Amino acid sequence: MTNSKSTNSRKVSRYVCDDLADAVIADYFPDKRKDLQAILNGFNRNDTDFGSDATASLVALRQNINDTIAKYDSDLMIQGRKFFDRYASDNLMLLGFLSLPYCYAAANGSAVLSRSKKILEDPKARLSETALFVFEVMKSGAFDKYGAGLTVILKVRLMHAAVRWYIKNSGDWDVEKLGEPVNQEDMAGTNLAFSLLVIRGLRKLGRQVDSKDAFAYIYYWNAVGEMLGVEPDLLPADNKAAFKLEREIRLSQFAKSESGVKLTKSLVNYLTKETNGTLVEGMVEPIMSFFLGDRVSETVGIDLNYTQKTILKPYRVFLTLKNLLVDEKDSFGKAYLEFKKHSTNSFDDQIFALP
Repeated sequence: MTNSKSTNSRKVSRYVCDDLADAVIADYFPDKRKDLQAILNGFNRNDTDFGSDATASLVALRQNINDTIAKYDSDLMIQGRKFFDRYASDNLMLLGFLSLPYCYAAANGSAVLSRSKKILEDPKARLSETALFVFEVMKSGAFDKYGAGLTVILKVRLMHAAVRWYIKNSGDWDVEKLGEPVNQEDMAGTNLAFSLLVIRGLRKLGRQVDSKDAFAYIYYWNAVGEMLGVEPDLLPADNKAAFKLEREIRLSQFAKSESGVKLTKSLVNYLTKETNGTLVEGMVEPIMSFFLGDRVSETVGIDLNYTQKTILKPYRVFLTLKNLLVDEKDSFGKAYLEFKKHSTNSFDDQIFALP
């Protein structure tokens, strides 16, 4: 049974955003938007100085991020990063076949995403930008003085705040019905899509993930999530809490919607083109459904017939056996080099160019 206190807390969280990041956007938008972009373009390392032009709100946001990472246990963070390193290529694949379509199943949250023509019309850019963010925060030394993890987190946090500003100023967003755009609950759900859901996906691939590694990876994403502005109450304290929170959000927010179906169709079309001529040609939807499960698949508009489900079974068995018996030497570097072959994105020219 769902705890009523937890349920009420989540309902409230749909109307809570990120005061620190929103304060920065309020200081710079709309007239000084280019000034903020210029500051962000020059902020490429964790120890970069903002300069005297930065507002007190921007300095406070950066300090909040720095203070947050200092609270987290370094040994557990290292364990979580090494876990990613071990399965980096699988993680990259799961991003497109599981994490993103899982997020599209949340009807109210997908209503925000569908407002972006870039996401609908250029899913490759969406996938590349998200993958690049994951790689940057997962790099060894990402949060050290000379790393760039804290900088990209600050930029994404401000990008979320900018999206909120534009949507709320559009005059056609129903806050009472949908909640605030990019609210606390939606951010918490997204965080689970990159942590708990990846662990589930790896296990479906036949990867042996023990509870300690699972917790270390969730813990790592808790740190990233809190730095992105997710309140600590919405970050799972252990594996069981992660399972419970995911279930509560899924039961509360997942529903078939025009936005979610459109977003998924756009992603499927892109992945179908990318996999032409490979072992999985023509199998994007069955594989995506395998990871998502039947109910979530139907929610995002993937409705397989019996033949499609049957075709996947031999491949699924092969994939599971391969991962159980073959020790592929995956690594962060291997996965990153493969990613760079297909992406030309950089943070300042595309990902963090505020709307």
